[in-house]
Amino acid sequence: MARKLVEVDEKESARQEAMNLLNKRYGEGAIFKGEVDGLTVRSVSSGSLIVDSLLGCGGLPRGRTIEIYGKPSAGKTALALFFIAQMQRSGGSCAFVDVEQTFNPTQAKAIGVNTDNLYLTQAFTIEQIVDTLIVLLRTKAYDMIVVDSVAAMMPLSEMEAEGEKVISNKIAGRAQILGKVFTRLNAELANSPDTIIIFINHAKDMIGVWSPSGKPPTTTPGGSGLKFLASIRFEVFRGALIKKGNDIVGNVLRIKVVKNKVGPPERQGKIELYYMSGVDMISDTFDAAEGLEIIKKTGNTYAFKETKLGLGREGAKDTLRSSPDIVELIRRDVGECLATGAGLGTGAATEDDSEGVE
Repeated sequence: MARKLVEVDEKESARQEAMNLLNKRYGEGAIFKGEVDGLTVRSVSSGSLIVDSLLGCGGLPRGRTIEIYGKPSAGKTALALFFIAQMQRSGGSCAFVDVEQTFNPTQAKAIGVNTDNLYLTQAFTIEQIVDTLIVLLRTKAYDMIVVDSVAAMMPLSEMEAEGEKVISNKIAGRAQILGKVFTRLNAELANSPDTIIIFINHAKDMIGVWSPSGKPPTTTPGGSGLKFLASIRFEVFRGALIKKGNDIVGNVLRIKVVKNKVGPPERQGKIELYYMSGVDMISDTFDAAEGLEIIKKTGNTYAFKETKLGLGREGAKDTLRSSPDIVELIRRDVGECLATGAGLGTGAATEDDSEGVE
């Protein structure tokens, strides 16, 4: 027994000696034992209760990389702009790296972005984009940086190529460069724990690859670097169109959390995304509250506690639109429920629906 105690003491002494050596060699905090406050996941609400519930940590995690990808016109940029608008409302500072050169200030303002306080850069090359991001991260003064998009990022060598050299670059060359880029940015982000970086990316069909579903599987440009280093990967699908008369004003955005390092993965949900106003907060509130059984349905009647909201989903939503005080109470109860770790995510995320929403 005494011999075992001596061995335990010797091992503990060796562990402590190793800790002291590493902290001396690489600085205090290079290695530590037990929980550390700096490692606790800190989040900020995305503005959508549905999205917050899918993540499982109360919102978008600070100090992490997020990827939003999907097919063309799914609503990727509109969703990112909505996140920026919510961050600005909470007092945060945001930057938008417009690689595609397609930033629309009119749409951004309609969604709620304060463009006067948005830092915008239109960098072309990977080298310039990386340098820009490193400078912004090192200030530790930005709460959210959005890059639109990874697919449009191009190395300087391709930008300056002429003639046949434009198409003669190695297929994997860009992916190899981006792999190093994302590794470097991940290291820089570690020193800016309040910043959230969101990369928008495209989902492209894989040519010549068979799938049991009959549809070609998809992949994202830029190699596997971002897939590995992102803490959260949102895959978004364009759902039913939302019409006002004969005009298409938005679409249902189906979201699947493909990867989640701050909560349960594979959760799925949907939000109503309007092109010129962002997420419909009434639908968002109603759907989240119904999913958590804060709003309950009896027959065809919906009710919040003792307050009857009306017949059918649309009737209940009409009541909420005219009752902002009730909406506030519901959102508070949903927020408290999500803080306990509860979440939604039972619906299937699929591509285009055939029916529209009027």
